[in-house]
Amino acid sequence: MRNVLIKSLKELSQDKKTFINIFILFLLCFGIGGAIATMGINIQKDTIIQNQDVNSFKDIFLNNIKVSLLIFFTGFFTIGLVPMIIMFLNGLNFTAAFIFFSLTESFVFSIKHSIFHAPIELLGFYFAFVPSLYLYTMFFKNLKKRQKNIISKIINCLLICILANTICLLIAALIEFEVIKLLK
Repeated sequence: MRNVLIKSLKELSQDKKTFINIFILFLLCFGIGGAIATMGINIQKDTIIQNQDVNSFKDIFLNNIKVSLLIFFTGFFTIGLVPMIIMFLNGLNFTAAFIFFSLTESFVFSIKHSIFHAPIELLGFYFAFVPSLYLYTMFFKNLKKRQKNIISKIINCLLICILANTICLLIAALIEFEVIKLLK
């Protein structure tokens, strides 16, 4: 397993520029959603208040996995458009919740609630976001260059992204649940 993972990473490292461009697009979608949220916090208040009931680590993890699966599968059918919209909405909700808790609790509360799990969770969502855009990028590159190892590159990308996504979301859910327990 270890050798397969190392071989897969070496093969994918040839496409660094593609992964960097996908990451920039991912951050732009999230950031634009966040920027827009600063303009309309009153619209989001009801949603934020309703979504505060978190009962377990499993609930958080399963919710994140549902979002990841939605990003992952819709990306293949929409050439990455739906995942971009989902990340835009994720940025919108994250920023709205951050501002809401800053106003109702304190800025420190908002930081404590998000600083530890949010980057890892975003990284997990990035690993769900990558395959759909990578698939189309590799497809169009293959049309031009006639690369022979395109299928193995795509399969390697899928396997690594699924593994990394699951690990990141598992860690993020654990941290989020523990932080929520501490802050209650």
